[in-house]
Amino acid sequence: MKEAADILDVCCGPRMFWDRESKDRADTVYMDARKGVRIEYEHANGTVSAWEVEPDVVGDFRAIPFPDGRFALVVFDPPHLIRAHSGIITEKYGRLGPGWKADLAAGFSECFRVLRPGGFLNFKWSESEIPLREVTPLFPVRPMYSGKSGRTSSWFMFRKPSGGEGGRA
Repeated sequence: MKEAADILDVCCGPRMFWDRESKDRADTVYMDARKGVRIEYEHANGTVSAWEVEPDVVGDFRAIPFPDGRFALVVFDPPHLIRAHSGIITEKYGRLGPGWKADLAAGFSECFRVLRPGGFLNFKWSESEIPLREVTPLFPVRPMYSGKSGRTSSWFMFRKPSGGEGGRA
């Protein structure tokens, strides 16, 4: 295991969040509930793209198998779909279950638990099926800043209070 790593990606999937040169960083532990999944997609022009889900650690973002305060940065890009699909997006990213609100709330709690005081949580969400207004009430603290990427994706940066700060501001 990468003992010196201080970054955790709790839903790495095929590491689509990461830059091409950053898909296997020594300072990052890649975690996913799935392992050994290979996804292939044939494009209209006949070329084939392939992705693999090969995390360093198999684990559930609702019960992260690391001690409190272990990481300086946690990346939380959970599945965004809740309907049953049989397409490339579901294969690559997975799907949330009927208790998705409780699952995401537990995920936020776990991400903050494994963060060091003053550590950062980067959260990404796509509104393809669940509007952002249903997710923001689950945020454990107010984000420091946020941004949009495309029409449906948003990302948020949170900082774990380091002591005297309050929670949800």
